[in-house]
Amino acid sequence: MIRPVDSDRQAGRASTAATGTEDDIQDDGHQEETVFLDREPMDAPQADVSEVVGKFGRYHFILIVVNILRAIPIGWTLTSVDFLAGDVDHYCAAPAHYNGSDWETVVNNPDMRCSRYHVDESGTLNVSHPPEACSSWKYNETQPSSAVVEWDLVCERAWMRSAIQSVAFLGQLIGALVFGKLADKYGRLLMFDVAAVTMLIFGAAGSFAPVVEMFNAIRFLQAMSTAGLQTLSAALYSEVALPADRNYLHLGMTLGLGITQLLLPAMAKWFDNWRYVQLATGLSAIALLPFLLYLEESPRWLLSVGQHKRGERALERILRKNRSDVTDLAKKMPQLISKASCGPPSAGLKDLWPHQNVRRNLFTMFLLWAINNLALFGITYLPSKLGGDRFFNFTAASSAEIPAGFVGLYVIRKLRRRNSLTGILLICSSALLATALIPMEFVYIRVACMFVARFCVVITTATMWVFTMELFPTSIRSFALSLCFFVGRTSAALAPFLRDLADYYQPAPFALLAILTAICAVLLRITPETLGKPLPDTMTEADRIGKEDKLSKLGV
Repeated sequence: MIRPVDSDRQAGRASTAATGTEDDIQDDGHQEETVFLDREPMDAPQADVSEVVGKFGRYHFILIVVNILRAIPIGWTLTSVDFLAGDVDHYCAAPAHYNGSDWETVVNNPDMRCSRYHVDESGTLNVSHPPEACSSWKYNETQPSSAVVEWDLVCERAWMRSAIQSVAFLGQLIGALVFGKLADKYGRLLMFDVAAVTMLIFGAAGSFAPVVEMFNAIRFLQAMSTAGLQTLSAALYSEVALPADRNYLHLGMTLGLGITQLLLPAMAKWFDNWRYVQLATGLSAIALLPFLLYLEESPRWLLSVGQHKRGERALERILRKNRSDVTDLAKKMPQLISKASCGPPSAGLKDLWPHQNVRRNLFTMFLLWAINNLALFGITYLPSKLGGDRFFNFTAASSAEIPAGFVGLYVIRKLRRRNSLTGILLICSSALLATALIPMEFVYIRVACMFVARFCVVITTATMWVFTMELFPTSIRSFALSLCFFVGRTSAALAPFLRDLADYYQPAPFALLAILTAICAVLLRITPETLGKPLPDTMTEADRIGKEDKLSKLGV
């Protein structure tokens, strides 16, 4: 979400020197050294917001802290289904008029979980009568707390258990569109503030829901707020950061989610009350509130919508917070304003449609986000189906996020987007296929395979966020990211039901994800390379990204 130019170019050169690749440095029409044939020369280079803000400083660090803290409510909202409504052993409860003493012995088996033998009017068990559907159940009281017990989310109502998480994804995808469009119109910071406050309110309110229908309605609104937190915290950082510093966004996002998910099983065991887990999810947003008074609106956005005075004041405050020199800011403002005026302040699908490369990139990213999100959350929920203890499995698989955060930092900073994503996705596909083929009794080997798959998909997810932001111009960047987020969460809404698929045929969900991640790797080959390139501000600049790749291959 950044548009670096001169200083950004220097960062691009540094990255190129490290990787030994030449076409990581591409010109955007604002540098004298390299001018592509389809570009018109300019009299003087234009300043850029990221260039003016400069290298990573205190303000950038605070934004990374915000990205880590916002991962707590987001992570717990999206991955807590096994601790809100986890599996609980159950069997049909005896009718009130049953007068026998061996009911548990008769019905406590897998075939009697949803049906029972007929009990006649005298209270006698009639095994010759066709089985009847259960009207109530007995649950294993030694297992962890679960909404399944409170709301009888078993048998014919079992789908409601997975729907608890699917509703959250539905809320996220609607929230991504709503917050994305509102952020392009009213500002990144204002809508981030709204998302933080509503997350606190709805997250806490969900813990008091008396029925599952109300709980899902509140979680829908809660999940809408998490979408705003997720996309807008990324926008606030990316639009003031240099290309060389984009990788820190990945570190904040990945480590934040990794630590959050490692804490979740311990918190659930400590509380042993699913309502307290939900309440803690909402209250975790309190940590964001002090930062709302410190952060500044995106100066890039302010300039793009014509609020030049506010943009200058925001830039000045950011520079002071970074302890940078502000004496030359007034001289640079005409260049910043001129550059920002090159594109429309806010754009939509109709604006990008005439631009072939932008259009192709958008629809390609739709497919990539759909597959990657299904894999990410499918891998997150499936450890409970590996066999053994679900708390251990979840913790072991989640621990992959920590090393993935540091390895991903190197991948984003040094490696080409297409090649690195393709290779990592193929490793992920192989690990998932191995999980599908390894028998259930080899629990620890299956958990190790899921660790590898989780490690890979976490890196690809974080890289895809950065990759998407690098493909689209300022005028539509937030909206384009939100559209991709929308498509991804639509696909992710199916992920909770992969657990149900495993109940019918255990290897099926793992094999399905292995095939899809391999397809995702193939799709990446048609995307342009963006490593080390400045972010485009206009549709024309974004449209040239793919064309520049073709020209560079021709030696132009």
